[in-house]
Amino acid sequence: MMDAVWKEDKNLLKYGVLFIVPIATISSELLQYVGFVPGTFDIYDFLCYSIPTAIYIIYNRKDLCSILNIQ
Repeated sequence: MMDAVWKEDKNLLKYGVLFIVPIATISSELLQYVGFVPGTFDIYDFLCYSIPTAIYIIYNRKDLCSILNIQ
């Protein structure tokens, strides 16, 4: 949904803002797993955070590669 707000923008700031939430949630689950963050690691939570993020990256890889100058 956040991507829809900036659909026409193709800059690094857009993707930085878009990935703040997925990075925070995935990191939180991984830190729970190793015991640095209180809570219970749940593989299903981890998958529910990781899979949509991976799908978004795969679907938008062309735009992401052009922004990061990767071929």
